[in-house]
Amino acid sequence: MEIRENILNKYSGANKLHRKFIELRSSRWWFSEVEKELPKKGTILDLGCGHGYFSHYLWEMSKERKIIGLDCDKSKLRIAKNSISNENIIFTETDLKEKQYPQADAIVFLDVLYQLSYDERLSVLKRCRKSLKVGGKIIIKEPCDLPKLKMIKDYLREMIVVSFWRRKPALRFYYPEFFEWNTLFKEVGFKDITYFPISKDFMLVKLTK
Repeated sequence: MEIRENILNKYSGANKLHRKFIELRSSRWWFSEVEKELPKKGTILDLGCGHGYFSHYLWEMSKERKIIGLDCDKSKLRIAKNSISNENIIFTETDLKEKQYPQADAIVFLDVLYQLSYDERLSVLKRCRKSLKVGGKIIIKEPCDLPKLKMIKDYLREMIVVSFWRRKPALRFYYPEFFEWNTLFKEVGFKDITYFPISKDFMLVKLTK
C-alpha cells in the first residue's frame, strides 16, 4: 500500500480525470505476478506504458532497474514525464509499430498487443526479440480465450475508453485464442515459452531468448 501511495503522489499535478484513471489502474492485483517474473536489475522496456504507473512500480520494487517506457499517446506521456523523479525512469513518445527498440534485459506488454493485427504483432515481437540481450525475456499479459459475451462487453468498453482518451474513433481490437498466440510466438522464433495460469480470462506468458 505504501508503494502505491508513493507512486500516486507523483501524479499530484495531473488533472482529476487522468488521476482517477491512474488510481483505477494502480489497483490491478496482477502487477505483482508480472513484476516477479522480471529481472531485479538491468534495463526493462515497458511498451505501451501509458501514464507510466507500472514503470514506476517496477523501479520501486527494485532500484537497480532502469525503466524505459514507450507509448504513442502524447497526453498520457506528458503526464508520465511530469511524474519522473529520478534518472532511472525514462518516458519516450514512439509508435511501437514503426521504431526499433533500445537493447534490453527484459520487455513487458500489459494489455497492448490486442490492439494490433496479427502481422503488426509479428513485426513488433520480431523487433523485440532483436533488441533483447541473450537470456532476456518478454513478459506479456493479454486477454485470451474470453467467453463470447465477455469478449463483446470488453470490446465495447475498450472502444469507448480508447476513443475517449485519443479523441478519435478507436482502432480495431483483436482477441486471439490461445493457439493463435502460441503460433505467433513460435513464428517470431521463440522456443522457450512459459504460460502462467493465473486467470481464465487473460494470458500471462514469458518468452525467453
